[in-house]
Amino acid sequence: MRVSLRMEVVDGDGRNGSLRAVVQVHSLAEPALAADAAELWRGAVPAGFDGTDARAEVTSTVRRAARVWAPLRYVRDADIPDGVVLTDADVEELREEGAGRLAALGVAIEWPEDLSRGLVARTIIGARPAPLHETFFSVERVLSFDWQLALGDEVLTDAEMDQLAESQRPVVRLRDRWVLMDPMVMAKARARELESLTAIDALGIALTGTATVEGESAEVASSGWLESIRARIADPDGGEEKLEQPVELAGTLRDYQLRGLRWLHRMTSLGLGACLADDMGLGKTITVLALHLHRQHDPATAGPTLVVCPASLLGNWEREIERFAPGCSVRRFHGPERSLAGLKEDFVLTTYATMRLDAGELQDVRWALTIADEAQHVKNPRSGTAKSLRTIPSAARVALTGTPVENNLSDLWAILDWTTPGLLGSLTAFRNRWAKPIESGEDPEAAGRLSRLVRPFLLRRRKADPGIAPELPPKTE
Repeated sequence: MRVSLRMEVVDGDGRNGSLRAVVQVHSLAEPALAADAAELWRGAVPAGFDGTDARAEVTSTVRRAARVWAPLRYVRDADIPDGVVLTDADVEELREEGAGRLAALGVAIEWPEDLSRGLVARTIIGARPAPLHETFFSVERVLSFDWQLALGDEVLTDAEMDQLAESQRPVVRLRDRWVLMDPMVMAKARARELESLTAIDALGIALTGTATVEGESAEVASSGWLESIRARIADPDGGEEKLEQPVELAGTLRDYQLRGLRWLHRMTSLGLGACLADDMGLGKTITVLALHLHRQHDPATAGPTLVVCPASLLGNWEREIERFAPGCSVRRFHGPERSLAGLKEDFVLTTYATMRLDAGELQDVRWALTIADEAQHVKNPRSGTAKSLRTIPSAARVALTGTPVENNLSDLWAILDWTTPGLLGSLTAFRNRWAKPIESGEDPEAAGRLSRLVRPFLLRRRKADPGIAPELPPKTE
């Protein structure tokens, strides 16, 4: 013979209820045979039970159980040990430790089949409407960061969450079923608005799927506008854009170059920067030339493109523009006679050294697109070159490099913090959150989370990758 506690919902007013723990006795010989303890004390002994032995077993078990779970003291001291209505504190203690202590004594808890215990809280970004502005770089754009409650896979409405917030009972009626409430979940329903985030911070959290909430790591879901953006950029080498190469381009883009053009267009049209990190010889230059030509078709994105590169590449850029975009005019902003007066050219070419010296003059132009070629030259964010590059206004920013990480992960931070400011946080925060755990091997999963975060903003392809360019000769060092 064994004793259990059957939970039942009582005092229901249609919306709220309490739990009552009822003492039950079970036959060991016939497990399906059970009776309430009150029936034994009233003499209604079911067939298969010895009334005297059953009462003795209940009395002994309830005494022992009352020592480990206080509410059973009321049952122990009653003339008929039938059951007890539980307070909120009783329910919380039962869920946290009481059930385990009772189970150690052989007393099981039997929950009603129609009582759901599956209400969970998770964090969600973008549930509340927020003002939308031109680009992610707008400091005015903010998104909500809230707690969201769900019953299984069913997300609760605001009205249902308000109902939970107002309830003072441990059991609530939701969607035609009784739900046992967790006090911590109830607290989240009452204070579900956590904070507001800038769009770029929210996007970073949406991409990694995790955030630190109230001092603990929590999974995060995105919704609405933010989720549509996350899904659109999650795969840099994918996407459903039907964008074709510009008719002005004097050449034919290979398939992977066309995919690169579509990715660059996708990111820059959203106000996000990008780093094209293809191997040398895969055609990064022609790809960004195609991007410039495409952006000229839209008055909202048309305008001059600034190319910043090492001095040794100025001539190469001029030749590539003349070859692939012969209709475009070029001005060199380099040498003693350099000037931007009366600027009407499509392209302005300058060097990192000149850009650092004349950043003030370059700041006076509202560039439609800025391209940093061999972007590893600004991997030191504290250098004058890197600081000057950040001061030049541009509607879109694209970094070109075959080596996004040369020495350590801070190289990657320096490039992406220019293309998409704020994505990786401050350099100190980046080192503490990502670089140290990854480079030391302390957190094996950190590299995966960082990959999910930066993958949409960095397209890296090698000559050896399947289907990229098997006809090209091997890379020459």
